[in-house]
Amino acid sequence: RMPRQTVRMPHGQIAAIASHGHTLDVFTVSGSRLISLQTFAELEAMLQGDERFLPCNRGALVNMDEALKLDSESILMANGMHFPLRQRNRLELINRFTEYQLKRMIRR
Repeated sequence: RMPRQTVRMPHGQIAAIASHGHTLDVFTVSGSRLISLQTFAELEAMLQGDERFLPCNRGALVNMDEALKLDSESILMANGMHFPLRQRNRLELINRFTEYQLKRMIRR
């Protein structure tokens, strides 16, 4: 849901989502930024079953297919954006990212 229109896109076209107050920035794989009026909880619930999406910090979801690397502080995305890793459950997030990347390598 975008201001004054509805946009449908495959989950794989979403690179990352960041919450800003009462709106969401939806960054696409193609490099565009869409502004959504949905709540973060609504969008997170829609993506809940998709293992590609990692809630790396409060109000931020990243598509791990679009992540270049993860260090102990942040995730670097293919589009150059950085998303910080939350302190709580940091090791769990790192493990989930590593496992996902290993599964991707095996599938290739």
